[in-house]
Amino acid sequence: MRVLIAGGGVGGLVLAISLHGYGIPSTVFEAASEVRELGVGINLLPHAVRELAAAGLLPALDAVGIRTRVLRYLDRFGNVIWAEPRGLYAGQDVPQFSMHRGKLHGVLWRAAADTLPPGTLRTGMRLVGVEQHARGVTAIAGDGRGKLVLYPIAPGERPDTRLLNWVVYAKVADGSGPPPGRQDWSRPGRVQDILPHARHIRLPFIDVETVIRTSPFAAEYPMCDRDPLPWWTQGHATLLGDAAHPMYPVGSNGASQAILDARCLARLLAEMEPEAALAAYEADRLPTTAAIVRSNRLGGPERVIDFVSARAPDGFADIAEVASTAELAEIVSGYARTAGFAVTAQEAGTRPHAPPRP
Repeated sequence: MRVLIAGGGVGGLVLAISLHGYGIPSTVFEAASEVRELGVGINLLPHAVRELAAAGLLPALDAVGIRTRVLRYLDRFGNVIWAEPRGLYAGQDVPQFSMHRGKLHGVLWRAAADTLPPGTLRTGMRLVGVEQHARGVTAIAGDGRGKLVLYPIAPGERPDTRLLNWVVYAKVADGSGPPPGRQDWSRPGRVQDILPHARHIRLPFIDVETVIRTSPFAAEYPMCDRDPLPWWTQGHATLLGDAAHPMYPVGSNGASQAILDARCLARLLAEMEPEAALAAYEADRLPTTAAIVRSNRLGGPERVIDFVSARAPDGFADIAEVASTAELAEIVSGYARTAGFAVTAQEAGTRPHAPPRP
C-alpha cells in the first residue's frame, strides 16, 4: 500500500510522519512551490500535543512555542469571568502550547524532511483530479499551473528588437479571504515572487526565466472580478466599463467591452430621449457583459489550456490525440460568440488563411 496525501499542511504532514512509523510509504503533494512559515497564532491543546510528543517532537515544539499556563475569560473592563489552568499546570501529562501556526508547520515540515525517504515531499504539485479504480486511485496533479502570456507591443530600442510584454498569472488565493484592496496596475512586483509560478514553463523558442530576470520593470496586480450587477441605471445616471462590469482579465475583453459600452451609449443618446436611451443601453449591454464576466471567471478562451492539461498533464506529441478540433473550437469560438467578436461567414471568406496548426 502507498498513500497519496494531497496537501502538505499540518494534517498532511502528521499523517505522513505517522504512516512512516507504521511502515506505510506515502507521497505528499504540496501545491506551493516554496514552503514558508505563514499564518497566525494558534493554541495547540494537550490531546494534540500528546500525539506529537509520541512522535518525538516535544523539544521542537518547546523551541518555537510558549507553554500555556492559564486561560482567562474577561469582560470588556478586564474583570475575570473565568480562569483555569492549562496543560501541565492543570495536571496534564503534556503541556498546552501557544504558538505561531507557521512555526508549527515548520517543525512538522522539517521533521518530515528529516524522517521520510527522499522524494516523499513534492512541492509545486497541485492535485486537480482523482480517478477511481478497483485497487486504488490515479491522481492527476499539476505543477502549480501558473500561465504565461507573451507578445510584442512596440519596436525595441535597438534594430531588430521588440518591446515585449509578459504576464505570469497564477491562483494564489481561494476566495475565502477578504478581497484585495485597490486594483493597482503599477504596483512594483518582485522577481522572487514571480519565478516560482513560471519555472515549470519550458518553451523551445524563449528562455522564460531570463526574460523575467532581465526585465527592467515588473508589476503585480490582483486579477479579480465582481458578480454581475442586476442594474446599472438609476434616474439620469448609469455605469460604464469597469464600473459596470469588472471582469477577470482573461480573453482581452475588459477595455474592449468598455469601448463597446461607450459607442452604444453615445449612439442611443443621439437617437433617443435620455431616459429611454439609458434604459435601452442597459438592456443591450448588461446581459452581454454579464455573460462575459461569468465566462472569464471560468477561464475564458484560455480555458483550453486547462482542458488540455487535465487530459494530458505530462504534455503530448499530437494534440489530436488529446482533444478534437471541435472540442477546442467550442471553447475558443464559443467565447468569441459570447463576447461578440466571432468571425462571420462573410468575414471568413475574405480574411487571410490561418496558419497551420503546430
